[in-house]
Amino acid sequence: MLTVTADDLSKTYGAANPTLTYAITGFVNSDTSSVVSGAPSLSTTATTGSSVGGYAIIPYSRYPLDYQLQLQLHQRHADGEPRHLDVTADEQSKMYGTANPTLTATITGYVNGDTGSVVSGAASLSTTASTGSDVGTYAITPVVGTLSRAIIPSASSTAR
Repeated sequence: MLTVTADDLSKTYGAANPTLTYAITGFVNSDTSSVVSGAPSLSTTATTGSSVGGYAIIPYSRYPLDYQLQLQLHQRHADGEPRHLDVTADEQSKMYGTANPTLTATITGYVNGDTGSVVSGAASLSTTASTGSDVGTYAITPVVGTLSRAIIPSASSTAR
C-alpha cells in the first residue's frame, strides 16, 4: 500500500503560501515514484492573512494513483511564523548641558493592514550621550526590551 504524506511547511506571516508538496512511500520490489502516474491534490485553509499558528495540509486524490488499489492519505501541518518587524531609533538632538530628550523608536514592517496595535510592550533605547557630553554624534541603540513580538532591531540611529 502506498502512503501519500503532505510535507510539513512553514511561511512567514503576511507571505503567500509556499508550494504544497508531498512524499509517497510504501514502494516494493525496488520501485520508485517513477512508476506512479497521476498525483494527489493538496489543500490548506492557510492564506496570506492567516494568523500565526498551525494549519492542516490535506492531500486527496480524485482519481486513484495507478500503482495499487489501496492508498492512504496523511495530512500534515503548515506552521505560520511571526513576521519580523524593524525597530529603528528616532534621531534626536539636544543643547549642550541639557538632559537627553526622551528616546523614541519607530516600528515598521507591518503587513495585511496591521498597525502598532499588534505589538505590546516597548523597545528599550540607550545612548552614551549625557548632560555633560561634548558636542558630537552619539548612537541610540534599540533592543527588543518588553516587546511581545519577534522583533529584530535595525541599525542604530544617531543623536546630535
